Formats: sequence, C-alpha cells, structure tokens
Amino acid sequence: MHIRSLALTLAAALALTGCVGAGGPADRSYTGIPPQLQLEALDMTDDRGPIVTWLERDRRFAVTVWGSRTCPFQAVELTDQDDQVTIELEAETGEACLADLAPSTSEFTRDDSSSGPLTVKLVGLPTGEIDLELE
Repeated sequence: MHIRSLALTLAAALALTGCVGAGGPADRSYTGIPPQLQLEALDMTDDRGPIVTWLERDRRFAVTVWGSRTCPFQAVELTDQDDQVTIELEAETGEACLADLAPSTSEFTRDDSSSGPLTVKLVGLPTGEIDLELE
C-alpha cells in the first residue's frame, strides 16, 4: 500500500512539473504571475490580455499570458533587435486541455540591453499578433 501511494505521489508530481516546462528561449516559465506584480493591481474586468513587465530595468522582463492551465503558452522563439523583441508562443499540447483560464509567465534576459522603451511583439496567440510597450 505504501509503494502504491508513493507511485501515485510521484506520478502527480511529474504531471505537475510537465505543465509548464523548461526549454526554449525563456530563462524560466511557471504558472502564475511574476512575484513583482500585485494581483490586486491587475484589472480583472478586462479581457485578461497579455501583460509584460520589467523584472530588472532594461535587462530582464516577464510576459504573462492567459490560457488553459493544462496547455499553457510557451515561448518557442525569441528575436531581439534594438528596441523590439519578438516572441513566438505556442500552446503546449499532448493532453486534453481544460476549459479554464489561468496565467502562465515566462521570464527573459536581453542579450543586448539598451535603455529606453522596448516593444514586445507576441506572435502565436489565438487573437493574433500583439505589441506591448515596456517603458
């Protein structure tokens, strides 16, 4: 009985770690919003569109998108050119996706940080391309 419980616990842990995997151009990916953002500060009455925020000014930033908790969006490609970063996103597949709505966040570090505004173009979302500005 103890071995069975251990096996079930291990299987659950593996399933949860597979939800938002590593790989791709992101430094780190996880379910939820960046710790720097306060959930209360977000306008939850809007359409829950993507959010971009600086983690470390002009160097590290985070992109949060809303989607299925079991099939989160992952960054598969990043192009960093001067004052614009283009990130191609894909929803993880391989299992049935829940019809829920949860935030997933990917963190990135710029190779060539420059001061000033940054445009983050997100490609691959169901709503099409979107440009977000980081001041």
